[in-house]
Amino acid sequence: MAMTQAPEASAPRRRIPVPAVGSRGRFVKGQLFIAAAYVALFLCAAIPSWQGTVAAAAAVTAVEFAILRPGTFAAWALEEIGLGPVGRGLLRGAALVMLAGRSASSNITVITAAAVTLLAAGRALHLAAMRVVGHLRKPPMAARGWDLELPPLPKAPARWLTYLHGTTAIVDWLGASSLSLALAVDRPFVSTAAGWTVLVTLTGVGPAVLSWQAWRLWKVNPRRRLPDTIERLIGQLQPEVVAYLGNGAEWRYQLEMWLRTLEAMPQRVLLLVREHEVLRLLAPTSLPVVSIPNGSTLMTLELPGLRAALYVGNTANNLHLLRRPGVRSVFIGHGDSDKSASANPFARAYHEIWVAGPAGRDRYAAAGVELPASAFVEVGRPQLGEIGRRPEPDQRVTVLYAPTWEGWGEDGFHSSLAQAGPQIVHALLARGDVRVMYRPHPRTGHRDRATRQAHLEVLRLLQEAGAQLPAETGLGPPPEAPGQFAADVLDRVAEPPQAWSLAEHEAALSAWTDAFWAAHPGHRILTPPAPELHACFELADALIADISSVPNDFLATNRPYAIVNCTGEPAGQFQQRSATARGGFVLDPDLGELDELVRAAGGAPDPTAVARKEARDYLLGPRTADPAARFRAELERICRA
Repeated sequence: MAMTQAPEASAPRRRIPVPAVGSRGRFVKGQLFIAAAYVALFLCAAIPSWQGTVAAAAAVTAVEFAILRPGTFAAWALEEIGLGPVGRGLLRGAALVMLAGRSASSNITVITAAAVTLLAAGRALHLAAMRVVGHLRKPPMAARGWDLELPPLPKAPARWLTYLHGTTAIVDWLGASSLSLALAVDRPFVSTAAGWTVLVTLTGVGPAVLSWQAWRLWKVNPRRRLPDTIERLIGQLQPEVVAYLGNGAEWRYQLEMWLRTLEAMPQRVLLLVREHEVLRLLAPTSLPVVSIPNGSTLMTLELPGLRAALYVGNTANNLHLLRRPGVRSVFIGHGDSDKSASANPFARAYHEIWVAGPAGRDRYAAAGVELPASAFVEVGRPQLGEIGRRPEPDQRVTVLYAPTWEGWGEDGFHSSLAQAGPQIVHALLARGDVRVMYRPHPRTGHRDRATRQAHLEVLRLLQEAGAQLPAETGLGPPPEAPGQFAADVLDRVAEPPQAWSLAEHEAALSAWTDAFWAAHPGHRILTPPAPELHACFELADALIADISSVPNDFLATNRPYAIVNCTGEPAGQFQQRSATARGGFVLDPDLGELDELVRAAGGAPDPTAVARKEARDYLLGPRTADPAARFRAELERICRA
């Protein structure tokens, strides 16, 4: 399939994302350590002190390795003010020239200055070659699940070739040591020249290797070859439905919850994402996945058979597909909840909004988002079948605490962690007859420091009670489907997909889940890697959660749950504005109903049983034998239109 692709230069330049600061105190201390090490280097060179200069250069190297790791805010900040690896190398070189000028003849000073200049040039070439290789290894389109017919490509550059912070500092430390040693022998000029020649030669190895890789990549030209191949394969597939993720890899769970449902649909489905990193991290699926970061590339991509575009989240990147004429846009979301985000005015951009039950349409009306009644389609929750109770040797009541994250700020009480999380876990652990499972939202603590600290406190309480972090058991992550993942996106797409059975993968995943539960027999911390949420439901006698899609899905178990109320409102008023809260217990800051929740979970009469059934029908829609049947029927309606 031939087409004209908009040139990359015409697209807006993508800014490098700013890394998270993390601890501000640690960042400030780190910058002070770096500054102190460089000041000490110049002071020792000015005195002059050979021994002091060598020691200060060693301190600089240690600080760089300890603090300036790739992807950190500290490394990004120094790069932004012109003190990247090359800039700091010039500073260290200036100190060595000062040492030579204060300690030796003019000839040694000249050769030191010349060597420092050559080192700086070599580092600049290294950085340039590294960026050329990185550019060639990031094609405008990439895919997973297809044989992309690429010839053998060089592997991603080794770590020592792409980490210029500490490695360049090592060379300068060797230069300081070599210069100091040369000034202590009988023929200092010859020794200095020999030492600098060796170091300059070694510095040239990196640019030479990267240049060779760049030349090999340029010959294959994956930036042009991959889009041509992917466009041809899309033309052969003729997808009728696109499931679209406009956010980055950290939001991939929004699409992952729909994978099994979409795999069961009779239509030809294509998964479309906007970051190459999603290809590497997205859960195994039998559906083809295409990544197109550039908006102009997506807007000019030919999709002649496309009938429906399914959106799992609201993001500005949705615009690039929404503007395509003749395609029915459907917002399916990533969970049904009473959060304010579930009635986002952005929904006006879609032709249809598919909701689980009557509550979905009522939320928009209550929020004043005016939409025609015909825009709403109730499809239930096709992911939810019957969630049974998995027997375990531990006979204690199992309570799952699954708070949501802090959100974008539209609601000050999104997450209960900061206000009540440690108190809830402490109260449950103090009972002695309860086993606690803690499963936080994947983005917990990303925006709010208090939430992050509360999360760490909950982890501490559970670890003191005997729970282990998943990584500590040595069980490893869930099994990966063959041919689906690799360390580098281009390495991944360059390999033909291996034949694999989805059923075999599901069996391996089930076996891994069994092993995980066996390795964590008591209280459980369910941070990644951990079994999926619905597998956790099979073990829980009761749930404590916030207003989110988690308690709504838990309704399928028909077991008691509690919603944490941190708003300061009376429980009745809190339930009045939340259908989810009306179906369960309400936990106020005094945790007054915690005992009643545990008793109901243990088999005592449950005062919320009737309200829970009403909430289930209202939030999830009427129960059917096949939860995916309504979803399938509505998708067929759109594709036939």
